[in-house]
Amino acid sequence: MHALGVAPETIMADYLLSARRFHQLDTQRQTALGNAIEHMVGKPVNEVAIDAVLDARPEYLQAAYASIDAEYGRLDPYLARFTGLAPAGIQRLRDTLLTAWAAPPT
Repeated sequence: MHALGVAPETIMADYLLSARRFHQLDTQRQTALGNAIEHMVGKPVNEVAIDAVLDARPEYLQAAYASIDAEYGRLDPYLARFTGLAPAGIQRLRDTLLTAWAAPPT
């Protein structure tokens, strides 16, 4: 979203909408996620632990930004490093994915 020029407060609001709880997942996803987390930590995990992984809290995204800032200075060099897109590539991405929005006639 940052690469597309979305405002930080909009990114945060969207991120917070992604929070889920284990009971909201279908049975297949519950099983797959439980197995994946168990594999990562090397022991069985309960629903509370899985909810912590699924949660979206402002401090989680802020910590990710802080880590990126500490290592790359800003988000743009991080994006360039992991997407391979130089500024011209990011502009092409924007040109491809974004459209002008017009208010409906009154």
